[in-house]
Amino acid sequence: MIIIHNTLDEGIRGRFAGVDYDFPPKKDVPCDEDAARHIFGFGDMDKAPALLRLGWIIPGQPRNIAEEKLSKVVFKKAEVLITAAKD
Repeated sequence: MIIIHNTLDEGIRGRFAGVDYDFPPKKDVPCDEDAARHIFGFGDMDKAPALLRLGWIIPGQPRNIAEEKLSKVVFKKAEVLITAAKD
């Protein structure tokens, strides 16, 4: 599991496997690693496909502007621990 922390001033919307994801500003949002890879390019060397899906690569605008925006998204690795409930 990945925790996404959006430090931008505006929210981010993404979609993966028919599910909509919202990443409001200044909040931690849990996200499946596959969804994070698709939406943000998490773990991928080439972020261009994700930046295009997000609409952050704009014709006539340098790509580094979109990459700067992506750098404002913080990824934290989370481990899920399942314990038995006590009566």
